Amino acid sequence: MLYCVQMARNNFKNIQKEISTLLNQISNLSSMLRGSYGVAYRRCGKPNCKCAVEDSKAHPFFRLSWTDQGKQYTRTIPDDDQDWIKSQVENHKLFRKNKRKIMSLQKKLSDELTILEQKMIKETRKEREYLC
Repeated sequence: MLYCVQMARNNFKNIQKEISTLLNQISNLSSMLRGSYGVAYRRCGKPNCKCAVEDSKAHPFFRLSWTDQGKQYTRTIPDDDQDWIKSQVENHKLFRKNKRKIMSLQKKLSDELTILEQKMIKETRKEREYLC
């Protein structure tokens, strides 16, 4: 019985430590943006431009796309903000990844607590003959 409780305590400490690490990573984030960052192509519409020829590539531009309350948004990103946007999108990805891990660990902790509760009750009942 004592071994079971000690094992459970070790599991709880490990889960708690992992959750704490993930929460620290999240709390170190100061800003983030949801969305998808990438390159797209468009034609400028000028008849003398090289992009006007059908076989040529259109002009590349970088954009951020996201949805908010069911509505799709896309914004062109200025060249001097590309690194900033990339880091903000990566921050959001890290946030979401850590959030998923934390939720999973909380589920695992809940399951561990339920198992420990059942084992302890079972072992405690064995201490009195009339409870078996």
